[in-house]
Amino acid sequence: MTESFVDLMRVALGVQTELPTSLSQEEWWGLFKLAQRQSVVGLLFTGIERLPKEQRPGVEVIMDWSAVADYIEKDNVRLNTVAVKVCEIFCMEGVNMCVMKGQGLAALYDTPLRRTGGDIDVWMDGGEAAVTEYMKKNFKSVECGYYHVSTVLKGNIDLEVHFLPINLFEPKSSEILCGWIEKEKPLQWSNKRQLAGDAGTINVPTKKFDLVYVLVHLFHHFLIEGCGMKQVLDYYYLLLSIDDEEEMEEVKSLFKEIGLWDFVGALMYIMQILGLPKEKMLCEPCKSLGVKMMDEIINTGTVSGIEIKEKRKGVRGLAMTVSARASRLTRLYPFAPQQAKWVMIENVKNGVKNLAPKF
Repeated sequence: MTESFVDLMRVALGVQTELPTSLSQEEWWGLFKLAQRQSVVGLLFTGIERLPKEQRPGVEVIMDWSAVADYIEKDNVRLNTVAVKVCEIFCMEGVNMCVMKGQGLAALYDTPLRRTGGDIDVWMDGGEAAVTEYMKKNFKSVECGYYHVSTVLKGNIDLEVHFLPINLFEPKSSEILCGWIEKEKPLQWSNKRQLAGDAGTINVPTKKFDLVYVLVHLFHHFLIEGCGMKQVLDYYYLLLSIDDEEEMEEVKSLFKEIGLWDFVGALMYIMQILGLPKEKMLCEPCKSLGVKMMDEIINTGTVSGIEIKEKRKGVRGLAMTVSARASRLTRLYPFAPQQAKWVMIENVKNGVKNLAPKF
């Protein structure tokens, strides 16, 4: 099933034109369920459309798959409109901000409206006090988190306004990362990107900044909560769009300095499988870790996969939950030893409630 899933992704990405073998209807239903868990239904429907007619699934599968893909497209039109409006409101008030992930990254896709959407994440300048004051002043109901203040917009769209875009767990590497972010910050407020469907433009981070931010965000989810192929494909399209070798070298040096180089190598193995050109790679792929990363992603799915898995296993009580998390961290230790070690220590000290901040 995993091989067929990857093959269909490669077709959707334009890397290959057909599947090695035709699939049964039962196998197609299995792929549909896997695509849902990985939040890539829309993208893979593009793959189905590109297949030779004789390799496409039956009518029932296509109808269900098409219905979900259609919903994703309509939802993205709505999210694009809201993202543009949010930018306009913030900027009219003289606020330095940019929209992270989400709709900005979707614009890099071949089929932008088929990327599964989510909430709208904004990075706002000024620090925690300024962001909190602004949100409480302008929105009726807000909730304060570790690094963001959130509210729910009309249409049940979550808006998270961050005063710190990302961080790491181990203090020294976190300090280095935050120093780099502070240096790059002034460039993030005026970088524009056109959204699909003539929705307008939004402020987005520079591609160099996203090379760091998106990967660290992916790493955070991978280590703590589990991540899906949606996050991997975001990085695939981001890497595909990069053409500045000097910026690439700077990002590589930073990843080495903050101890994520092994994780990068594993991720590049998945990029290789997906067909990313060699010249777009950050480093040589690491097959041994890459195979383990792929298994982890397929088995956990979306970022909520770990919690669901624990509930199904009947994990109850703080001690058992901490133990389950410790087991996961031990398994993932080789990807970033210093980060995993630090989270293990915090896990024991604070318990599962303060296991890790949500970005």
